[in-house]
Amino acid sequence: MIKLGLSLKETAQLFNITIAAVKSARGRTRKKMGLGPDVSLKQHLSFIANSA
Repeated sequence: MIKLGLSLKETAQLFNITIAAVKSARGRTRKKMGLGPDVSLKQHLSFIANSA
């Protein structure tokens, strides 16, 4: 959903979960990828997709 550019609220409504759950999932994704809070997750995923 990040790659599609959906907001936290839109993603939460789509999956019928809370905004906090979406934030937690994004945080876990950042941690697994070794990204800091200053790096845009969307831009990083786009970079990976374009380089593959």
